[in-house]
Amino acid sequence: MSILLVWKRPLTLLIATLVLTIAGGCETPLGERQLIQPADPSGQACAAGCELPKAQCEQRQRLREEECQQHFARQSEIYDDCATSRQRHCLQPEACLGVEMRICEFQYEECVLDCGGHVESRLDILPPAKETEPASTQTSGTSDTGPRPVGTVG
Repeated sequence: MSILLVWKRPLTLLIATLVLTIAGGCETPLGERQLIQPADPSGQACAAGCELPKAQCEQRQRLREEECQQHFARQSEIYDDCATSRQRHCLQPEACLGVEMRICEFQYEECVLDCGGHVESRLDILPPAKETEPASTQTSGTSDTGPRPVGTVG
């Protein structure tokens, strides 16, 4: 039983990470999630303490991207010099991936959950129903009495 308690939080983190990764890679979200703050005063005070680490995380992510851009600019100059002098084996630098704030959001959510908050989710498994268009009136003089066998024209 103690093993279950030890693995409860890492398992929760793993599942949450997988869900965020899968949902983050989708063009359209699978549903809506809303983080609900704790209702009791002590939980609210605790959750307020989650704001500073979130802001620090976001600052670190912005700084990391800025440093990457500076490194990329330096390496691009080296590559251009190498290519201009027609040397072999010039290494083209890899572009930066951009600022990634999902980790900060995830850590903030975990902090608020630890303070007594919860997440409300609504999954949209099926796409929204499309409105049907009204049936058009036929002008050919033939009537459509139902489905036609495959391969017939008419």
